[in-house]
Amino acid sequence: MNTKLSDKRIPESEFKKWYVLLEEEHEGPFSFFEIESKLDAEILREDDYVWSEEMFDWKKMKDVKAFKELLNAPSEEKKREGVDSGSVSTDLILHPQESRASFEEKRPGSEKKNQRRFKRLFLQALLLSLLGVVFVWQLRGSVRQFLEQRKVLGLMSFEGLSDQERRELKEVVRGSSLDSLPSVALGVIKPNSQAPYFVVGTNLPDGARFDIYIEGVSETLLEKYRVSEVTTVVAQRGLGKSLPFHSVKGKPLPLGEYRVFVTHSAQEPEQVHALLQKLPVLSLSSGPAIPFPVRIFSQKTYFLGGVKDFDYDQKLKHYHEVLAEKARLELLELSQCIATLEDQLSQLTFEFQKLVEPGEIKKSQQKAAWSLFDQRWSSLEKKLDASFEQWTPEWLEENIFYNKLYGMVRHAGKLVQEVHEKQKSFFKLETGEASSEVSMELQVAEAVSLARSVLLSTQARLQIAKKLPLTANGMPRQP
Repeated sequence: MNTKLSDKRIPESEFKKWYVLLEEEHEGPFSFFEIESKLDAEILREDDYVWSEEMFDWKKMKDVKAFKELLNAPSEEKKREGVDSGSVSTDLILHPQESRASFEEKRPGSEKKNQRRFKRLFLQALLLSLLGVVFVWQLRGSVRQFLEQRKVLGLMSFEGLSDQERRELKEVVRGSSLDSLPSVALGVIKPNSQAPYFVVGTNLPDGARFDIYIEGVSETLLEKYRVSEVTTVVAQRGLGKSLPFHSVKGKPLPLGEYRVFVTHSAQEPEQVHALLQKLPVLSLSSGPAIPFPVRIFSQKTYFLGGVKDFDYDQKLKHYHEVLAEKARLELLELSQCIATLEDQLSQLTFEFQKLVEPGEIKKSQQKAAWSLFDQRWSSLEKKLDASFEQWTPEWLEENIFYNKLYGMVRHAGKLVQEVHEKQKSFFKLETGEASSEVSMELQVAEAVSLARSVLLSTQARLQIAKKLPLTANGMPRQP
């Protein structure tokens, strides 16, 4: 006959000596019988910790020798014995999942303990939340400070910046385009070299693109009367650096003063474009040829390409003397070209009118007379073509001081040649094409009128150029 372990004779000294750890609080003391009842009701489990005065530390119940035999007993027998002994209430057996909670709720003072525990947990959670907010705020500030320092450290790698421009760049890159208007600062590195480059600082996001236009101040340039260049800079972490600046065809930058403009790029990213809508669009009254309305962020004047000293002044004075003589010879050549074109246009008009006037001259005789005139004209036209072929815009820009006047003369010469071509077309018409002859005569008259108008305006511009005085340092002026 099986007997319950609790029915064995246990010395009185062992009663009420066991403590159990529940919800991080110890309860007890309990007798062996009470422990057994709580196990049967599943209030306690074999993994719960127990302790008695004979033990050095808390241990799991399954690791305590006194409970191993109890825990290893068959579950059905323990349930049956529990019912027979009447040691566990029917409510505990029928509702084993709720029994542990019910036991805790029914303990004396458990409600106050639960309230204290909830209050303690609530205060701990509140404290942790406040600490989290403070940590995140400090981390945000640290990250922002780190990014700002990283941007500023980037400036340290740009040797050759003036202290003033370094401060201006530092102030801009530390800002934020979200907190204020978009800002841009400009600095130059190695201004005394023949290949300086520029640094752009901004508070705009990474990828912001800027165009840098550089235009020489003509009367200050040495061995060059005009310089106009453009390059694009892309900013990363608030800074962007241009490639070394050269003049046309990669030649060193001439010594002299330059106006430098920083504008937005037509290929700017969408995010940057949205931020730039806060700024007005400005147009240049004078300056480099910028092909679209722009936002000018910065405009400065630098002396570039070397040192402005006494030697520079002497060389510039000599260069202007040579340039003044060159300009004088160009004006003489232009006067001769215009006079030649005016004479040719007059001859074309006279010969054409003489042959087409109503009279007894026959069509065949008109064509023969025009053919003789055309042969004389063709030899002169070849000389014009040879000159005009050399006068390309690029060649004029590089080699001619009055390049725009030469361009106007070239255009007028082409119009005079167009008059001759239309007159030739008239004499190619067959006899009897009266309506076509009238139409062609009108076209010839229009071509003559246009050519004469351009020649007159070119002559007027030439007279202005002749009357313009030299600059204070002896340089000729453009009309």
